[in-house]
Amino acid sequence: MHCEVSALVRRHGFALVVGTAVASVLLRLWIAASTFGSDDVHYWMQFAAGVRHFGPMGIYGHSFDAQYNHPPLAGWMLLLIDHLQRTGLSFPFLVRVPASVADGITGVLLFLLIDRYGRRHTAVLAAVAFMLSPLAVIVSGFHGNTDPVFVMLAIAAFYQETVRRRHGTSGLLLALAISVKIVPVVLLPLFVLRLVSGGARGRTRFLAGGALVFAVLWLPVLVTRPEQFIENVLLYSGNSLGLWGAPVLVFMLGVDPAAHQALFHALSYVALAVSAFLPVLVGGRATADLQRFGLVLSLFLLLSPAFGMQYLVWGLAPAFLVSLRQATAYAVTSSAFALVVYSLWNHALPWNWYEARSYPFPDFVAVPMFAAWLALLAVVLTGVSMLRAAGVAETASARPSGSSVRSAA
Repeated sequence: MHCEVSALVRRHGFALVVGTAVASVLLRLWIAASTFGSDDVHYWMQFAAGVRHFGPMGIYGHSFDAQYNHPPLAGWMLLLIDHLQRTGLSFPFLVRVPASVADGITGVLLFLLIDRYGRRHTAVLAAVAFMLSPLAVIVSGFHGNTDPVFVMLAIAAFYQETVRRRHGTSGLLLALAISVKIVPVVLLPLFVLRLVSGGARGRTRFLAGGALVFAVLWLPVLVTRPEQFIENVLLYSGNSLGLWGAPVLVFMLGVDPAAHQALFHALSYVALAVSAFLPVLVGGRATADLQRFGLVLSLFLLLSPAFGMQYLVWGLAPAFLVSLRQATAYAVTSSAFALVVYSLWNHALPWNWYEARSYPFPDFVAVPMFAAWLALLAVVLTGVSMLRAAGVAETASARPSGSSVRSAA
């Protein structure tokens, strides 16, 4: 029986993943069509009105209930949604379509990346576990934000760079990911590492792809609204309420608010530096591509002092590139955390959700939160261990070659 299942997975694994992707996207779209979503949907509605009135570039610097801190591509997305509303589709549904579709694409990309290394069963399990995880379904189909979109674009950029060797497309996709949210800027050192070890033509094409996006999306905003854009987007440091990971302990210990705020800003820079450069500096240079990429975003989420519930997906798909077992633990614990929080915010059990109004977590929510954080910590530690082991193996394989050369000399 086991052999028959294994053979079936080997022969039809890709079809299974694609079928799951289609079904999971339809599930998300059904949820998006039958619910309102979270506070973020209200904010996006205000932003859409701002884009309608001021334009996708002129919106920066204007006051809303929440700060408009989104890079340039978001404004053009809102402009498109505004036109699509004329077909009769609702804004709360349309704003969640990009994230819902993005998750299906991410699932297929996970399969393709992991399967490249000859692990068909792991590739199928990772892709299906990601697409059907309650956390991914909640954030893309219910919450209403663009985080799943930037994750998809970043993974697509990595796939194009490592598997397809299409450097120009990779640069374009990574620039688009950064144009959705600034977060994937932490991946730049990893891509630079790969490009430095590659040819000059690849570097030129990668830079050309990124430069095209910069010229079309970023340059007009930087010319017309430079101060407002820099203040609203590039200098935005996130929510410092202390709702995630280590900052929660500081918050619970009753540290002076001024000291807590100073610590928050300091940790923001530490999280950025460590998550961007540690995966590049640890281990070998020619191996463990999947673990290196997955570690960057997982580590950034782990260390981030800023937090929103939708941030939990930053490390979800990347974690499956590190370790199926550890990623599954994170998917389970983070899904439990999300189910508890959104049920509280909806004042209803999961199957009665309609609109989530956020408010500070009750103390007991710290239990599932820390469970998810510790599971993500296990992902990061596993990733670091695998990179170090790959580096040792790479050094050992190079040593006999060097010894034989010296002996021959």
